[in-house]
Amino acid sequence: MTRKLKKGIALFLTILMVVTMWTVPVYAEGTIEVIFEGVNVTVKSGTVGDNAASYGEDYVLTVEVSEGYTVYDTDVYGYGDSEYSNFNYTFDLETGVLTIPKEEIDGYGEGLKEIHIDIYAMREYNADTELKKIDSLPYTDEFVILKENNVGIGMDDGVLTGCMKLYEVDLTEGQELMYTAVGTDTIGTDLVVYVAKKTAQANMFIELDYVDDDNKGFGEMGSFTVPETGTYVFIVKPFDNYYDEGVEFKLQDYPELGDGLNFLDETVPTPDDDDLWAWDVDTKTLTLKDGFVLETEDCTIMVPDNSTINVEGKATVYSLLGDAICSNGNITINLKKGAELTVDAGYCGIFSGSGKISVIGEADEDGNLPVINSEADSGNILIEDDDHYDVIYDNVNEVVMKNVKATFKSKSECIYVYENTSEDEKGDVIIENCIIDFNAYDETIQTYSGDIIIKDSDSKLSSDDEEGLDGDDNVVITGGRIQISAVENAIDVGGKITITDSEFMLQFLNKDGLYDIICASDLSIDGEFIIYDLDMNILHEGEMTDEIKQMIEDKNAFDFRGEDGTLIYPKVVVSKYNGGSEDNVVEGVESDYEVTDTLEFTTDSEGKDLEDPVWGYTRFMARTWEIVDTDLSGVVDDDGNSIDISSLEEGTYTLRVRFEKQICQRDYWSFYTNASDDKIDYVEIQFKVLGVSDEVTPPPVEDDDKEEVPPAEDNKEENDKTPDTGAENYGFITVIVALLGVMVVAVKKNKKSAK
Repeated sequence: MTRKLKKGIALFLTILMVVTMWTVPVYAEGTIEVIFEGVNVTVKSGTVGDNAASYGEDYVLTVEVSEGYTVYDTDVYGYGDSEYSNFNYTFDLETGVLTIPKEEIDGYGEGLKEIHIDIYAMREYNADTELKKIDSLPYTDEFVILKENNVGIGMDDGVLTGCMKLYEVDLTEGQELMYTAVGTDTIGTDLVVYVAKKTAQANMFIELDYVDDDNKGFGEMGSFTVPETGTYVFIVKPFDNYYDEGVEFKLQDYPELGDGLNFLDETVPTPDDDDLWAWDVDTKTLTLKDGFVLETEDCTIMVPDNSTINVEGKATVYSLLGDAICSNGNITINLKKGAELTVDAGYCGIFSGSGKISVIGEADEDGNLPVINSEADSGNILIEDDDHYDVIYDNVNEVVMKNVKATFKSKSECIYVYENTSEDEKGDVIIENCIIDFNAYDETIQTYSGDIIIKDSDSKLSSDDEEGLDGDDNVVITGGRIQISAVENAIDVGGKITITDSEFMLQFLNKDGLYDIICASDLSIDGEFIIYDLDMNILHEGEMTDEIKQMIEDKNAFDFRGEDGTLIYPKVVVSKYNGGSEDNVVEGVESDYEVTDTLEFTTDSEGKDLEDPVWGYTRFMARTWEIVDTDLSGVVDDDGNSIDISSLEEGTYTLRVRFEKQICQRDYWSFYTNASDDKIDYVEIQFKVLGVSDEVTPPPVEDDDKEEVPPAEDNKEENDKTPDTGAENYGFITVIVALLGVMVVAVKKNKKSAK
């Protein structure tokens, strides 16, 4: 990839010249504005001087730039009857003196009318905010690409401009380092890393090394051997406009790497007693035991056609620059109960030159699936014609994954299957009973040789720049759940798309243009689904219709049109989950309260506790509450609500709870803005405030021989009668209290009479 050196935005100085045979007027001092990334920089022009009063003298301009900015380039050309003509000139960056020799002006001739001087300026990096000092290794830092961080620095072979981050570190002669930079928001973030040394001149560097090689590790990875002890600067610069995205930079000593296991040679390796691997020559079976770790620079494990790799426990296979596991033919990887295999690679995780790659898991007693994780630059599982491994061309290219939990991340495809050598052979990509999370920069799954079949799996597939599923034949999705997000088509196939008995969501994330969310010759979807446009308005809701089927047959895509005939692009196609208002409930409200009580209630609705919703799902959720015709109101708390009703007088009141429809966008729920009536529902419950009771409730009397009173619901007839206060049992207490009251009154009267 060629290096891109962006110039700042330049505003040229036009010097109007009235040219005669003999003289040129003296130029007055003036100013010009140079604009760089929105920052105005004043550049002052000096006088031409007395020697320019006559025709043919040198033109001299002195440029002074505001503090913190540097003029890094200029361009001078004449314009007149002979059109444009570039002038040779000299410009001293240190003094700011620009000189156009008299021969240039003289050489243009009498038709010269204008001289254009373009001056390019750049903001120097801020040593406090844009340069970080590394005290020790290994070192990791993350930063966000911001437009305001656009700067310019001088390099010995040119000028580097744009958003960048500088890292300063003291290094020792002979020290071997590895440095990497990768996007954290999208693995397709285009980056370059320079290794440089400062010069005596401010803002100027000498370039020693740089990396911008897609095949050097995941992200951008380079190695550097320190030529002499001193201070060095690593410059991380994203290309293009990746603003607001994240970047991770790592610097470490070059890792100590081992030798690979090559079972393709006639003489195969043999394990030592303490090695955590074993090879069976007769069955061509490699066993990786719990704790196995092998890290190499090139290909790590190479096995012949029809080999098997059994993984017991946790194993890590890592290749810095090549493939982690590779074969010249068929290969089967068996993940035993509780196994966890990591295959990270600078090129490919699992590679076959031609053949079938199978990854088969064995669930444990609780149904937990074994795990395979992979980060790779050119594919997590890749089948491609490559003579490097003495390919067995008679094999059928195919990928099968069953009973595994797989997390893949690739700067290319996650699964890629090259076409078979024979047109009669058809190799599929089959994923069955798996939990998969695939993130690719290019296509997530791409095959040229057969169908893509996903069955009874929980699948999340995303592409940062291309299609989700891409193939020449068919896509068949049955059961389970699948989410596909892609910048271009979610599914792009030459054949038919069939979705049966599956919870699904297809979406495309538009960046630079509009794409059809699906491309196919035929479409079959079982059950109800919803199609949303770019503004999340519903284009279709319900089962498959003849109209939609005809769209696909005629256009190989959806073809919705506005009233003016304009094509309306779908953004999301999702299996219907539309929580209805009929299940909106308010619970916990009692019929009667005293003013000293607290009214407590909870709410519930269909979809309230829905786990892992997908884009396009809708539901109702309680949003606000009020007690009608009072000042009491508030926002509903999903976990429970308490209302202080002490300000209410005796009477009957209504608690009104407002439910509003929410829509899931990506992975979060949000209420509609300015919700229409069909997106609002109210639940009302009446209750009474009785005031404070003056009655004294007597304590219960424990009596082992007392007959048990049946529960209220079992004694419905008794409950319909006048409530039993128990006064007959405690009547003597009432009598005594009354007598005491009479006595007290009598005493008070006697005392009053005595006075």
